[in-house]
Amino acid sequence: MLTVIWNHSFILYPIYMLDIPWCKHAMSINETYFMNVFFMVSGYLFAHSRKRNLKDNIKQKFKRLIVPYLSFSFVTLLLKLAMPDLVNRKVNSIWSYIDNLLFHGGELWFVYVLFIIFIIWHSILPLMRERTAWAVLVILYMIDFICPDDFLNGLFLIKKVIHYSTFFLIGYNGKNILRKLVCKKESFAILSVLFLVFCCIIVECEYISYVYKLIQGLIGCGFIWILSTKITRNKNLNNALSFIGKYSLPYYWTNGIALVLARTVVVNHLGFKSTITIVISIFILCILLQTASILIARRLPRVSWIIGI
Repeated sequence: MLTVIWNHSFILYPIYMLDIPWCKHAMSINETYFMNVFFMVSGYLFAHSRKRNLKDNIKQKFKRLIVPYLSFSFVTLLLKLAMPDLVNRKVNSIWSYIDNLLFHGGELWFVYVLFIIFIIWHSILPLMRERTAWAVLVILYMIDFICPDDFLNGLFLIKKVIHYSTFFLIGYNGKNILRKLVCKKESFAILSVLFLVFCCIIVECEYISYVYKLIQGLIGCGFIWILSTKITRNKNLNNALSFIGKYSLPYYWTNGIALVLARTVVVNHLGFKSTITIVISIFILCILLQTASILIARRLPRVSWIIGI
């Protein structure tokens, strides 16, 4: 979740940071793992979670994912209409916004995709043998390779569902492997070198094959996962990261609003010019604002229910 906030700190408005070489490169490094690892960890945790029937699972996921998804999308719509000058993505019409929200994932597409993935695989995976699950993973990867990015005009984000299902299944199928890999002492050294070469130095190579991108994603996920286990050996860092992990989805929900406030303060009011200073300041300010809002929200039952706590 911290890497999601970091990625969003490279703002596109009022300064378009993708035009700045170091920002584009830093985002490319982050993009090798920051979404992939979330789905991989979700699959891993799903493999170890308490089994529910389909009805209870849908109810639980609807409450935890869809209610906040709709609530925050509604709040975002009101803010965009009330303060259009502060946002990058304008609202063309309310109906197009609702259509995008219901059928194309809206601006919180990550949760939209996560909900569909959980619903699809909840009943299927427990019925599969391990070999079958690995075979399905390979088939999905091949479909993802063939399937165009604009498949069915993005309806229900099927392309993204297929793509991130591969990482979800890697986490699920690797339930007995990943933890052993993470705990091996030599794994960190090996993955650090691989990460430096494939995810940092040659990450922006124009002629990257689809297979290479998968390998790059797996290296990035493995490195960040092992790095987190190293960091959390420190008690204070462990407590801080455990808090963010526990409230990872509320951090995701609140990031958009915090980002608007942070970039307005940093760019418009403080007038920072250095791009490094802007990115780091927005990142820190977003974390502080979001942490404060979550600490307050979890004491308010109605508010906490809306943001999925």
